[in-house]
Amino acid sequence: MRSYVVNLGEPDLFFFFFPLPDPEPTQRFRNAIGAARDVMPDVSIATLTTFLDVALHSADEPPAKALAERSGIPYDRMMRHISVLAEGTRRVPGHELLVKAYDKKLRRHRIKVTPKGLELLAQINAQIENTASQATALAAAGDMA
Repeated sequence: MRSYVVNLGEPDLFFFFFPLPDPEPTQRFRNAIGAARDVMPDVSIATLTTFLDVALHSADEPPAKALAERSGIPYDRMMRHISVLAEGTRRVPGHELLVKAYDKKLRRHRIKVTPKGLELLAQINAQIENTASQATALAAAGDMA
């Protein structure tokens, strides 16, 4: 593996650039983020991660507190991300990818993925699969040459 050193004219200011050993997984990740950015360009990676965590665990409809514990982030931060992904705030409209419902009997918020959220998940998965199939095709073409 070859590394590159760039000197910016300052005696103690060097940058080392190391090429990725396999750029294909990084490209798949970038394409998946691109699919999400098409739907919600103003959302941070942390909020996108919250959406993916909710989508992964929404089948058993866990309470928001359990989702926060599974994700390893504080409950209040999880609820802020969910608000952005659901109905929004008074000043900022939400993306309507999730529905947040309060269960009075259990005194907990239940979070569900909306049809719009499922559509976004399908777009993200399609981008990942498309990039993977392109990488496989390129590898097969390289093997033939």
